[in-house]
Amino acid sequence: WVTYAPMEDMPAHLEEADAQKAWHDEPILRTRRQNWVWAKGELNRHPVFIDVTDERREKLAEELERHELTLHDIFMDAYHTPAGLTENIAKGWLSGKTLKARQDHFFWCLKEARAHPLYVEMTDDRVSDLRSSFDRARITPGNLIGTTRSSIPDGLTSDILEAWQTEPPQTVREDWLQWTFKALARRPQYVTIDQTKRDELKAEINRTGLSPTLLMQKSLIQRPKGMRANVVTHWMNPVRDAHARVQHWDWLIEAYQNEPDKPEPTPDEAANAARRK
Repeated sequence: WVTYAPMEDMPAHLEEADAQKAWHDEPILRTRRQNWVWAKGELNRHPVFIDVTDERREKLAEELERHELTLHDIFMDAYHTPAGLTENIAKGWLSGKTLKARQDHFFWCLKEARAHPLYVEMTDDRVSDLRSSFDRARITPGNLIGTTRSSIPDGLTSDILEAWQTEPPQTVREDWLQWTFKALARRPQYVTIDQTKRDELKAEINRTGLSPTLLMQKSLIQRPKGMRANVVTHWMNPVRDAHARVQHWDWLIEAYQNEPDKPEPTPDEAANAARRK
């Protein structure tokens, strides 16, 4: 590098043999500062090359696959490509035909690949979880996108969310999927009040002897907003299943479970009950 450096920029008294001997073959502890600064600058102007090992080749291929990219995609999307780097050069690394690479070129490709969105497999479990999340929130994809106050990822639409549930693709963008689950989790969660839950509630009413109205008057547990006795009456309608907010249902069952069993009837009360029957 000393031999091919511009002679007019080389500090006085610096010779190739001196630099080779002093800084490489037989290191010394002191040198002129201007010589050292100049030498470092000249070295930095020359590219560093690395071996394209199997590990590095596999890492680049893995990043491209995880982000569903080709080398062509990277070079087409890049705002700026390092001087001297072409798509064919990078293809040589992946094919194994090129065993050396400029360090800045190779790691630029890795960085560009990682800057693109990650994709994950849309497994049956993920589809099932997504459908369940929409059911619990009792909201449609259109309403979710239309009423969400937090920023929606660019490119994500209600049609895409609908397709994930009806015609799931093999892979989806990981950041879109994570955003959807988080947005649904922030919505009020609902539970279906079917016959099993109605029977569970009736059993608690019979055990404690407390109607929902009496329970709400007696219970010391703070009621969630919107929890009223007429809401429970609506749940008990056997004609069709109802939907309740999870926090409402959980509060009701917990409040009943904190109440003792109703006292055994006295003989007179038992006799009166028998006569009424």
